[in-house]
Amino acid sequence: MLRDHGRPRQDHEPSPNDHASQPAETTSAATAWNGYVFVRPAAVGGLGHVGWGFVQSATTCVFGGTENTGSWPVVLPGFDNAAWHRHDSFAQMLTRMRARGYSYYKVCPGVGFPQRALNEAVRAEGSGYVGVANNCMDHAYNVLTRYGVIPLPWPSHRITPNSWFDMISGPALVV
Repeated sequence: MLRDHGRPRQDHEPSPNDHASQPAETTSAATAWNGYVFVRPAAVGGLGHVGWGFVQSATTCVFGGTENTGSWPVVLPGFDNAAWHRHDSFAQMLTRMRARGYSYYKVCPGVGFPQRALNEAVRAEGSGYVGVANNCMDHAYNVLTRYGVIPLPWPSHRITPNSWFDMISGPALVV
């Protein structure tokens, strides 16, 4: 299977409508209610790991993920699943996700319900973790669908974060 995130895309020419290709100072996030899926392809022995982000306002994005830094196959609800979220500019979102080891991302157009998505991100922080469900893919899917991103592939249709990321339409952009 050819993965978009296996190498930088040489065939993707930035365009004025490509939010990710614009410098942060000239990007008006309010012109597009975008969601973002980030991937760390080499994580978990090559199975991958995903995080998420979305536009909250003209100057702010919200982004995060469920890291499960303890590598436990099960984390009970109410215990620390290492889920997190931050508010910052688009440029800082990319910088911080890169610092956490994410390599690529995809832009997912959405309707723009930032409060619903933020509520879901907060809920994920206390919802536990299970390796085959209620994991980084499920949390990213839940946050972004609450935001209004459609269609996203259902995470249970692909067992690994890398294959789920592959199913999301659009080019993989370098973080």
